[in-house]
Amino acid sequence: MQTNIYSDVFTKYQKGNKLLFNRSSRSLESLLQLIDSQDHRTLVLWAFKFVRELGNSIQDFFLNDERIDKTISLYESWAKGDIKMLRAKKAILEVYAMAKETPNPIVIAKLHAIGQGLSTIHVKTHATGLLFYELTAIVLEYGIDKFEGFTTKRINEYMDILKEFSKEINRTYLKWASFLMKD
Repeated sequence: MQTNIYSDVFTKYQKGNKLLFNRSSRSLESLLQLIDSQDHRTLVLWAFKFVRELGNSIQDFFLNDERIDKTISLYESWAKGDIKMLRAKKAILEVYAMAKETPNPIVIAKLHAIGQGLSTIHVKTHATGLLFYELTAIVLEYGIDKFEGFTTKRINEYMDILKEFSKEINRTYLKWASFLMKD
């Protein structure tokens, strides 16, 4: 008998957990191994790609609100070494504050995914937080009975982009903060 790779998600959903994925999620085993093998800069580029997508996906919920865009811009500046962490950290608190301004659990999960993704600059293990929250948002968006195909597709996208960025990271001529060059 084959066990469903999403059985832990179903269990967490039934228990009413707000976060449906973690480092023990069977569906994420290969992706987490790939993430763990990456250097910090690769994960930062990867996280930025998905953070931008997430920001675009919720802009209708926060019309004329520039906090997400400003925060992403500040975090890009921090990754380049143009500003210090304290300034960027203050901006990310605005993203988390936005999560308290909405009752929509999908938007809340996406805002937390943005926060975790941007925090990858500080500590590369935050990249997993992006996954856990965005995949939770996918389950909530498509429903517990229909999420599996959408989630599998997104996990494959994460892996494909990460592999692509991993090959290209040393060929890119981006400016990096000195602390990101220590990997």
